Amino acid sequence: MNTLHLDKLFSEYENEIKAFIRLKVKDSDLSNDLLQDTFLKAQLNINQVGDHEKIKQWLYSIARNLVTDHFRKQKIRNSKLATFSSEAEGPHVESEMTNCISPMISKLPSVYREALTEVEINGTDQKTLAEKLNISYSGAKSRVQRAREMLKTNLLECCKITADKYGNIISHSPKSACTGC
Repeated sequence: MNTLHLDKLFSEYENEIKAFIRLKVKDSDLSNDLLQDTFLKAQLNINQVGDHEKIKQWLYSIARNLVTDHFRKQKIRNSKLATFSSEAEGPHVESEMTNCISPMISKLPSVYREALTEVEINGTDQKTLAEKLNISYSGAKSRVQRAREMLKTNLLECCKITADKYGNIISHSPKSACTGC
């Protein structure tokens, strides 16, 4: 199928697919982004469609998967933020912990610092990290896990951290020997 046919598909299904996405995400700008991603993905994979009678279902499938991926990534980001939130100290705990964590991340060896920054701060998944660093997926997972352990060790040496039973930080304070926070 050539580009002309893709233009026809876009004009034929744009409003319908956009309405479908809009029902799921409730945000106009995000709906537009996901719509564009849907047709971009369709353009990249159009040659894989065997039965052209099912193009509409195929486009819906792409859109549905992109919406699911969006919410999955959002859930992961929100759970990471929740780790640093606290009801006891209010909304400033996250920024205070960031002020303490950032210098500690910068003290990690460069391979671990890069891996941790990519995954935890930039939101890169570990498979993409592996490709970016030209290492195996299990190697990337190990590198991120080691970085997390190093950071945790450094934090616990430097800070007194109190968490609730869910792992949410309730309070933290630097130990007297700490110079990082």
